[in-house]
Formats: sequence, C-alpha cells, structure tokens
Amino acid sequence: MRVITTSALCDQLLYEDDAEVQWHAKLLGLPRETAPLPPIAAAAPDPPTRSYVECPVCLDSASRPVATKCGHVFCEECFVQAAKHAKKCPVCRRRVNRNQLIRLFI
Repeated sequence: MRVITTSALCDQLLYEDDAEVQWHAKLLGLPRETAPLPPIAAAAPDPPTRSYVECPVCLDSASRPVATKCGHVFCEECFVQAAKHAKKCPVCRRRVNRNQLIRLFI
C-alpha cells in the first residue's frame, strides 16, 4: 500500500510531466510519498460486558439479587420496600409476595 501526500497528489493531477512534479516537490521541500503504513492490527477485543444485574428500582447493581415468579430481578431490599406498598411486581404489576422470591447467586 502506498500513501501519497496531498501535495504530491495535487502535483500529479496538475502536472503531466513527472520531472516537473519532482521539481515542485523538491522546491517545496516535501516528500512526494510517505513511508508505508504498518499492517493493521487484529480487531480490537470486544468491550467488557456488565457482569452484574441492574435493579429496575434503584438502577444500581442488584445487591443480594432476587427474582420474582414473573422473572424480574431486584435487590432484595428494593423488592421488600416496594412490596410494603403493593404486593405486585414493580415492573409488570403481577401479583407476587415475598415467599415466592428466588434468591439468585450470580
């Protein structure tokens, strides 16, 4: 792969005679061509994925995560506080109570 400077490209387009192009490049003190580029490195690794489950109540990493029978995951404390006001899942509003929670070890 060959990389050409803008100046060299303009010279090639403006002047048909290679000797004239060389003369202009020399006059300007600019090289007509740059060094070849190094080979492209392998694809960058994928960005790290989140290794935690986000609680939809506090929007933080679920602390002592629990899952409801409808499949939503919360911090245990967030669910307990929400269940004091309504015996429903804070996300889908299905009826659920504390003894139906499943403790997750993730």
